[in-house]
Amino acid sequence: MKILMVIMAVISLCFSINIFAKNMDDCVSINKTWGDKCGSEKSVQVKVKNQCSENVYVKMCVERENGTWECGSDPRLEPGEMNTGFYTCKATGNYKYATCTGGFKECGFPSP
Repeated sequence: MKILMVIMAVISLCFSINIFAKNMDDCVSINKTWGDKCGSEKSVQVKVKNQCSENVYVKMCVERENGTWECGSDPRLEPGEMNTGFYTCKATGNYKYATCTGGFKECGFPSP
């Protein structure tokens, strides 16, 4: 009986932390714009539009000129919605992102 209770607890925990998140990269669109932030032509803003049929979690990192990364997340981008964007003032234009139905750990986002 104790073993059954442990198994049920583990299964319940798995569902509660959403380890079965789906990758949603194929149904979002990315819009990158230069020079709209910080009063600088070197700024870059990256917006994400959810074209999926369900809410998505978005993790985005934009590279600064000095090689470091400015990162942020949008925990619940609804279907059809475009976020306000992720940006940095002195950018290289490089960015990395992940989208999924879960959160940061569930998306498997690698450190930039």
